[in-house]
Amino acid sequence: MSPSDAGFAELASEIAARCADAIEKDALDAVPDDALGQALAFTGKIDAGLGLLKQALEEARATQVVYGYTSLLIAEAETHLEGGRLNDAARVAAEALPPARERGERGDEGWLSGVLGTIALRRGRPAVGEASARLEEAITVARELAMRPLEAHSLAGLGEADLLAGRRQDAHAHLAEAVSLFRSAAMHRWLAPAAALLAVTV
Repeated sequence: MSPSDAGFAELASEIAARCADAIEKDALDAVPDDALGQALAFTGKIDAGLGLLKQALEEARATQVVYGYTSLLIAEAETHLEGGRLNDAARVAAEALPPARERGERGDEGWLSGVLGTIALRRGRPAVGEASARLEEAITVARELAMRPLEAHSLAGLGEADLLAGRRQDAHAHLAEAVSLFRSAAMHRWLAPAAALLAVTV
């Protein structure tokens, strides 16, 4: 992805929103490496992105920062996933989930469930049951907390899982809802793939 690509502006907007949220919550220390690390991952520079994320995690551990730490782990898992490193992504997300639940980090729990669901989905038909269960967990949290991006991503993943399982009618319903959410939020980077899957269900 380059600055001229349609998805780049959307990615930059999402990063800016995360930074603004961190400013509001007075959690700036963890922001720069986290945001930049994910940006590099989305442009295909996986190792560089992971390097920045690991640096941010080390700094958080050294300063014993708790707030925002799980978000860094989510970013690390997503970066591994973006690079196709499913085992590393699964390890990071699975280890981060129990502490997030213990600390009552409901939003982070939802994102981790979504990541684990996407990982299972990438493993294909043998893991479709786990993928569906994880993604349904993520959707429950997303709707509870009005986290529309998480809801949209998880519905798209659930629709894909439905297709793998031969549940075409369920796939159509979930993908149609995902496409609607992506479109209403102008999340163009993910809209096209979801719309292409939806067309298969017609």
